[in-house]
Amino acid sequence: MKPNKIAAAARKKIAGKPELEHDMRDKWVEVQAKIDAHVAASKKKWKNYEASHLFYAARLAMLTAFVDGKTPQECAAAALEGID
Repeated sequence: MKPNKIAAAARKKIAGKPELEHDMRDKWVEVQAKIDAHVAASKKKWKNYEASHLFYAARLAMLTAFVDGKTPQECAAAALEGID
C-alpha cells in the first residue's frame, strides 16, 4: 500500500476515537524523542535529509502497523525497528 493510502486509512480508522488518537500521538512523541536521542548520540554527523528520512520511515512503519490492527505500543515498536 502506498504511503498516502496508509495515512488515509489511519485517519479513517482513528476518526471519532479521541482516546485512541491521544494514545497514538503520545507514542509518536516518544518515538520522535528516541530518534532525536539516537541521532544526537551517534558518532556519525547526520545530514538533515538523513535524519528526516528516519522520521519519515518511522512514521510510515507506525501508521502501517496501526492500519494492520496493532496497539499503539506495538506501533511505536514497529516505528523504532529500523533505527540503527
